[in-house]
Amino acid sequence: MEYFYVFTLIAVLLFFLNKKKALIFIIIGCVFFLYFLPSIGYFGPDYLGYQTTYVNAFKIEAFPWVNTAAQIDSEPFYLWYSSLISAYSNLGFSFYMIFNFLLCVFISVFMLRSFKSDYKYFFWIMILPVIFPTIFYFLLRSSLSYFLVALGFFSLLNPNKKKAIFYAILFSFMGINLHSQYILMTLLFLGTFMSLKFEILADYYRNLKIITISAFALIFVLIALRSYTSEIASLLSFLPSSDVISVKIGHLIGKDERGLRLTALLSVVIYPVMAFQVVIRTYKSDVLYFLNNKLKERKFLLLMLAIILYGAAINIAYFDSALAAGRLSRFSDYLGICLLVPMYFKTCIGYKFEYFVLTLITVLAPVLYAAVYMDVIWGIF
Repeated sequence: MEYFYVFTLIAVLLFFLNKKKALIFIIIGCVFFLYFLPSIGYFGPDYLGYQTTYVNAFKIEAFPWVNTAAQIDSEPFYLWYSSLISAYSNLGFSFYMIFNFLLCVFISVFMLRSFKSDYKYFFWIMILPVIFPTIFYFLLRSSLSYFLVALGFFSLLNPNKKKAIFYAILFSFMGINLHSQYILMTLLFLGTFMSLKFEILADYYRNLKIITISAFALIFVLIALRSYTSEIASLLSFLPSSDVISVKIGHLIGKDERGLRLTALLSVVIYPVMAFQVVIRTYKSDVLYFLNNKLKERKFLLLMLAIILYGAAINIAYFDSALAAGRLSRFSDYLGICLLVPMYFKTCIGYKFEYFVLTLITVLAPVLYAAVYMDVIWGIF
């Protein structure tokens, strides 16, 4: 992983010079590392489970046409997706990881198509130091699921409300069946979208009140529901992954893991402050700051604020269960680091300060997120 760290530093330096070329360098470099990292024997705790499930896949004649002899504790849709590629491609596990990564890159093109070019580039450079190895190497089912749910979230920017809701539900449903940790956030952003009015600027304060009150209410609702985990699992029994959800709900919420997490501090304090300041500074202005359409931009700003505040609410409600808080608020954490952070420093601070923050995050990544760079012997220095 020390070589991946050096690659990240080089990518950041290139990003300062030419963002487009840096993005090409990132994609090629990530493909290279996904192919060669397994050869040096650097595996996380879940990596071998995903690999064993993949290599033991085989074809069957009846629906769903594939199965696997070795199964991890995962959603059926992920097992089917992994087994389908394995059984019909006969490619090694490294090629599967590369295919999965490139599929997510392809999805991101549609996901971010309404954004200005700078933020498309920032999205991928901010993913690189920590999120990339986490979701594309160690926790594979968190990658495609995240990008599908994110595609559903950004589908809400469609000017046609019926189409927006249809595509949001379609892509998000696929995502949560790959990884059920995104169910809560999906329900929250869909509910928020249906509750807000974006067309009239006068509804700005009304929308802020709805979002803020909803976030505070969510804290008490989540605390109250902690005693009803079996009932929650029953409500979700219509999902193909309901059995996995039942086990995970009990495991996550029932596990006492008190302690301060850096991401919790970001989620509860830093991201909400940033989100409010970005919204206050840009919402009423006619200037296009982030997207190519002002109505879409206002939709995004309010939905982003809502997601960030919901992430804070989850971390407060599950302050004594770091695992549950981290899993349930992961969508908002990733949105915060990949888009909110560069947006905040670019619009509220200025003076190219977002580049300084990017450099700082990259340099300190092995210290701040030691779990991602575990067991690294810095022999190259």
